[in-house]
Amino acid sequence: MHWDYNVNFPIAGAPNQMVCQYKVVFGENDKVSSTHWRRRNCADLAQALVAPPAAEVQLMTLSANVLFGFGEDTLTSQGRESLREVAQTLLNDYENPAITLVGHADRMGSADYNRLLSKRRAEAVRRNLSQHNLPSAAMVVEGRGATEPVVHCRTDDREKLQLCLQPNRRVDIEVFERGTGARAL
Repeated sequence: MHWDYNVNFPIAGAPNQMVCQYKVVFGENDKVSSTHWRRRNCADLAQALVAPPAAEVQLMTLSANVLFGFGEDTLTSQGRESLREVAQTLLNDYENPAITLVGHADRMGSADYNRLLSKRRAEAVRRNLSQHNLPSAAMVVEGRGATEPVVHCRTDDREKLQLCLQPNRRVDIEVFERGTGARAL
């Protein structure tokens, strides 16, 4: 038998949260035989929150309109340049980073399409950051689709709606130093 718990960790003092699953496995006589976090970054976050020194989580939000064309998951030249700068910052500021890349979409299109598009976009960012010497193994990719909007818009005009919903199309980069805490940013 096992129990799964969802734990919401606050991210960088913002209203955003990282959802982490914690599993408790029971053995003989209903005693706990093992426990583990589903994601490596969650174990690091949990440890950082309960034991000093607390890790400082840095959150960077990149507009999908800069990184990608509307409805696309291929990086633009401007997007590649932005990610080159992000990679350089991360390489300068962190020795052993834990990075979560979270793709978001607007509500235009089906929920499945938006979830897959947001994940493909976050994966494209991961591939690009890996090309700039950030370890792929240090990165976790998530696609949340349109589930965490920044803005809500009401209009029947498709062009106005697309423009209004632009802040919802983004990739969040959440990073913290594993172990001793982040160096000064």
